[in-house]
Amino acid sequence: MIRKKPSVASSSKKLKTSQKLILDLFLNRILKKGKKSVAKKLFLNTLKYLKYLQPKLNPFIILETAIKKVLPTIELKTQYLEENLIYKPNFINKYKAFNYAIKVILQISFTHSIKNYSKKLAKELLETFLGKSKSIKKKEEMFKDIEKLKNLDLETLQNLYISLNYTKTKFSECHVKFYNFQNFVKYKKK
Repeated sequence: MIRKKPSVASSSKKLKTSQKLILDLFLNRILKKGKKSVAKKLFLNTLKYLKYLQPKLNPFIILETAIKKVLPTIELKTQYLEENLIYKPNFINKYKAFNYAIKVILQISFTHSIKNYSKKLAKELLETFLGKSKSIKKKEEMFKDIEKLKNLDLETLQNLYISLNYTKTKFSECHVKFYNFQNFVKYKKK
């Protein structure tokens, strides 16, 4: 009689819905050539290695906080108006933001010099958890691009300013400054 090993799916019944979403997105991003069992093994090995590196912390908490530190909230969309390119900042929905964050973490984990991929991924997750990773720098670069824009519409800038005041995200850490909002409004009115 063959006995099955406990898989990620069987242990996912105990997880919260946000953790299930993260787990599914992570597995689908690791997935290559349709081999989900290999992706599950890699993911389990990364969780085991995270538990080995930080024995007092739950590896899912490390995973969640690492992804949340890389989550973007604004993206730039390009529009053509009378042969001119205009960049407009738009808010990203939760699903797209999680996908982007996981994609960035996986891309940067390839750059580590360790041979075992699960150890590479665990090291990258731990570095982002501690705030020392290149993936956080990549997020900051994205926000610097938004900061450099000077041709923002007044309405979109006001909407961004209002929403930034109401959300609890720390945009001051990401170096997002909107050119001293009141001076910008005076300049636009003239």
